[in-house]
Amino acid sequence: MVSSEKLSNTKGSNSVPKVNMLINGKFIESETQYWENIPNPLTQKTLAQVPFSTTEEIDNAVNAAKEAFSTWHKTPISSRARIFFKLQQLIRDNLDRLSDSITA
Repeated sequence: MVSSEKLSNTKGSNSVPKVNMLINGKFIESETQYWENIPNPLTQKTLAQVPFSTTEEIDNAVNAAKEAFSTWHKTPISSRARIFFKLQQLIRDNLDRLSDSITA
């Protein structure tokens, strides 16, 4: 199941959790009226809903990404590689938990 930190307290019409957006390092609940159901691939039961973000939310996310890139592109390639190797290791170390979360 999706981490509760990433879910809003708002429930969908069928008590389905709504996934918050991660913008500029913060989880933010969308103001949109439009949501997409995320089904369990095995049962097709809805696990959560994700927002069709508003124009303002998209602009905020793009601006945050541009700002982050201004620092990231100055980071030496060897440092960037270490970050991605660490991510790779975290995925491998948590593969069972990750697979359980998408087939819950």
